[in-house]
Amino acid sequence: DEMITGIIVETEAYGGAEDLASHAAFRKTGYVTYMTGPSGTLYVYKAYGTYPCLNIVTGPEGKASAVLIRAISMQAPEPDDRSASGPGRLGRRIELSTAHNGHELLHPPFWIEPGSSETVEVATGPRVGVKRGDGRHWRFAIAGHPAVSRPRL
Repeated sequence: DEMITGIIVETEAYGGAEDLASHAAFRKTGYVTYMTGPSGTLYVYKAYGTYPCLNIVTGPEGKASAVLIRAISMQAPEPDDRSASGPGRLGRRIELSTAHNGHELLHPPFWIEPGSSETVEVATGPRVGVKRGDGRHWRFAIAGHPAVSRPRL
């Protein structure tokens, strides 16, 4: 019953079947089907079968791609830069579940609005915990922000 607000401070990008780190590269059924669009909808999976992870579908409908939201700097109801640091913490903090798969980000309970026009330095690096793939530097974070998950960029 409360509105939780925050600023996205860290993300990771995932492509389709050609990106060996992507779920779409080795899963064809189940929740991963939400990863094929339409853009602006949620793809939620459970890391380790427990922690719901927030992904935003980004590609054209029918082509798998998504951005994992790794960390949010919480603003309200209480500022806390660590309560949503890391995809598992974030999912628990915003009470995310696989029932939210396919939710369009245009209306509650989850939506994204444009941020400020403030210029920030963006750090990039390899995706966290990725053992397959080509070492793409598709992890992005606001450089030096305390809410960025570990390992910090």
